[in-house]
Amino acid sequence: MVLFFLLTFVPSSLTIDGIPHTIRSISGLFTLDILSGVGIYFLISLFKNFKWKVFVTSMVSILFFANVIYYFNLYFNKYPAQSEIWFNYGVDKALYYTESVKNNYDNIYISFSFWEPFMFPLFYLKIDPIEYQNYKTMGKYKECRVKIEECYRPNENNLYITSPYELNQGELVYTFYCVRPLGTLKRQNPLATVDDVRSNLNNRIDYLKHVIPFDNFDYSIENLQKLFKEITGTELFLEISQWRGKYTGPIAVDSKLDDISRSSLKYRDIYAVETIIKGFKTYDRIFALMGGLHAYAQEPALKKYFES
Repeated sequence: MVLFFLLTFVPSSLTIDGIPHTIRSISGLFTLDILSGVGIYFLISLFKNFKWKVFVTSMVSILFFANVIYYFNLYFNKYPAQSEIWFNYGVDKALYYTESVKNNYDNIYISFSFWEPFMFPLFYLKIDPIEYQNYKTMGKYKECRVKIEECYRPNENNLYITSPYELNQGELVYTFYCVRPLGTLKRQNPLATVDDVRSNLNNRIDYLKHVIPFDNFDYSIENLQKLFKEITGTELFLEISQWRGKYTGPIAVDSKLDDISRSSLKYRDIYAVETIIKGFKTYDRIFALMGGLHAYAQEPALKKYFES
């Protein structure tokens, strides 16, 4: 058994990418299961008294189920956020969006950070694979096999599909993600204290660390305030009373954050409208829950759909 366990690592040792890799060594997992079972049996057999046997068995069972709960928490709550980059999360939605606006651009470049990006337009947009195999073309869709910034063409009107990991815009992503919901906090609790604001920001920061773990990045609230001042030219106060009345929150400032916010809202509205329209192909009625501004923005598109 020991020999077999050691041999299971030989196939994975012949590869060069993604090492260590759990799946490539999974064939040796059952030997650990057998050894664990033998160890538990040996532990229980050490006790001659029946009550002690029951006690040890109960403790082992409790530890086992605690481990199962811990595993499911990691698998369903933390793993999706930590592993989304490996599963190219969001590429399909990005492609559906770019397909709806492709006539507004000369070319659409897909970053090679998504690993063999030619697969995604072929699959999700149902592009004829024969055309790609014979001519290496996908219409307006092109692969960027170097850094995405090297595919930038200032004289062309192009659209780029990439990831926040490649753009290295950690400061913008971090600031936008943390500050954006503060407007909601103010509307829901205009008497929120500094501690309330700090708690809200810390919750966002903790989640962001798992979703986009920037290397050597300062995730402190103090750094957030510093970045907000650099990006917007405005102080990010933690006291709600200091926020100017015209703000829905500190993000309501003409800056790159405002550009990101508009793009984010536009994408979400387009995705929502497309989802609702697809739903009507299957159902007679659709119930959609969203904010009033989103409903207002989506109304013209939905009216046009129902009138056609």
